[in-house]
Amino acid sequence: MKKRNALLVPVALAAFSFACAVPSAKHAAKISRSWPAAGVKSIVLDTVNGTVQFSTGRPDQVAMEAVIQSNDRRTPEQLVRMDVSDGTLHIADRGSRKRFVFPFIHSGLQVRYTFTVPPKTNISVTNVNGKVRVDGIEGTANLRSVNGTINISTAGAEVTARTVNGSVRADFVNTFRGARLSTVNGPITVSLPPDASFDFEVSQVNGSFKSNVPMTIGKTSRGDVSGAVNGGQFPLELSTVNGSVSVQQRPGLAPPATPAIPPAPPVPPLKSDSTR
Repeated sequence: MKKRNALLVPVALAAFSFACAVPSAKHAAKISRSWPAAGVKSIVLDTVNGTVQFSTGRPDQVAMEAVIQSNDRRTPEQLVRMDVSDGTLHIADRGSRKRFVFPFIHSGLQVRYTFTVPPKTNISVTNVNGKVRVDGIEGTANLRSVNGTINISTAGAEVTARTVNGSVRADFVNTFRGARLSTVNGPITVSLPPDASFDFEVSQVNGSFKSNVPMTIGKTSRGDVSGAVNGGQFPLELSTVNGSVSVQQRPGLAPPATPAIPPAPPVPPLKSDSTR
């Protein structure tokens, strides 16, 4: 009897190892949806695993494509919830939290979201594992991640961007209306138009600070770097623990070159009148 039990132990351990080592099959699916822009002024997205990208598109339409990978056999519509209420499109993963079922199979969900929206759309994104990228949005942008980079290029959105492990990069192309950017482990890079008016505060523990913006730098009571540029109209708050901070001002447009004036043609000499 003891010998039989002794033989069962390694068999059970082998079965356990096999169940843990063999990944469950992934199922791929895609959702493509569009909504009239007149009924969607804001988008709120809550996701856990995957990338998120926003770009500008048709002024009359909000479009979304979600590429799903999961070992859950539910339909795509059961995995991703979508509804519009009071002018806000709400999108959230369903069942994206990890769960374990016999025999130790990990049932996860990964979604890659791609949106094309009118420029004035307001967006709010919460992601846990994955990068967030936004191009061209001019409304308000509230972006959060835990493990992932955040990149935004905007003509003039008001931006809040926070992550824990990852860099934050914000490029303000035309106008600046305020930004609050923070990370724990990663650098922060900001690019501003020449006429940006901002009151800035930089908080960091380990890392360098550099800028080509003409500014008078002071210290707050906490020892943070602070100052004002061009009147200090909008806030620029930057915070990192382990990472550098760069605030760069793009050069203004060069004045058009003055066309060269061709020299006047030489005056021919007067001919003498030999008939006199």
